[in-house]
Amino acid sequence: GAGGAAASAGSAAWTADLTSLAPVRPHRGAVLGGMSAVVSAAWVLGPAAGGVLCAAVGPLGTFCGVGAMAALCSMGYAFLVPELKDRAAAHTAAAAARGDQEASPDKTDDDAIAASSSSSSSS
Repeated sequence: GAGGAAASAGSAAWTADLTSLAPVRPHRGAVLGGMSAVVSAAWVLGPAAGGVLCAAVGPLGTFCGVGAMAALCSMGYAFLVPELKDRAAAHTAAAAARGDQEASPDKTDDDAIAASSSSSSSS
């Protein structure tokens, strides 16, 4: 329901942000395609796996096990996933070191792309 919709939208937005960074941009299609394949496989295999798990340990065991796995994943995300802002700052610092005039800590890759396309279209 609503939780799945929120998680799906959030993970898709995070993946899109992550793949907009220059080092990952050439592989954006593969990353987004892989994510889509995993989500589709989960929709297909999830009910069967849940049925097998429920038959093996009962409904209460299934509920507690899934809750524990969700809590573990949440803790992993909270402590292990680096912030995209730090990666973007590192990218702009590297671009500035290369002498890229468009790079600044306040600009994202999308800002730099927009600036370069507007300057090329006006000339």
